[in-house]
Amino acid sequence: MKSGLMNDTYLALVERIREIGKLEATLELLRWDQETFMPAKATPDRAEQVALLAGLAHEKLISPQVGELLSRLDLSACDAQAGDRAVLSAQAGDPVEATNIRETRRLYERAVKLPAELVAETSRTSTLARQAWVQARRDGDYPAFAPWLDRLLTLKRRAADLIGYAEEPYDALLDEFEPGARTRELAALFAELRGFLVPLVRATGRSPRQPDTSILSRAYPR
Repeated sequence: MKSGLMNDTYLALVERIREIGKLEATLELLRWDQETFMPAKATPDRAEQVALLAGLAHEKLISPQVGELLSRLDLSACDAQAGDRAVLSAQAGDPVEATNIRETRRLYERAVKLPAELVAETSRTSTLARQAWVQARRDGDYPAFAPWLDRLLTLKRRAADLIGYAEEPYDALLDEFEPGARTRELAALFAELRGFLVPLVRATGRSPRQPDTSILSRAYPR
């Protein structure tokens, strides 16, 4: 059964994560607006807005307070094996809480390796690069977008180096979306899919029976 102190500590951690979640939800709303209604000329201001929010959310996650709360909730750090920590486990009596703590620790330990300035700059550059890509695609002018792609790759490579990886740099970035996955595993998966999907797409393209795609080009009221 949890002690009152442990329960208070967990609730304090949850409140912190909720604050971060609100910042990230606001950030995603701004990104959605950029994808839908935002005028192109608003891009520079939007880039500064998302950079600010991304930096603030990151700073809240890597704050000493979050680290201290996680340390208090780590009941068996001294007995940890291979980097695994027994967090609340049976004493918590709640697998949901145990999972929340484990995942928060995973995110925290990854995030503390990245400076807030890098996170903010990556968000800023991604926003500006997207608008450059939209314009370059419309104009059929890839060279106009190439410098932005180069900047993004530089920022992502720096992040991968700071996070660390055992095999491929992309492993460090992939872990954000598929924890524990490796580039070589995805390469094998995609190779298998390619062997099936490429012939299927070609056969579909040659078929006299084609799908009605008019729904994709209709005008819809906003």
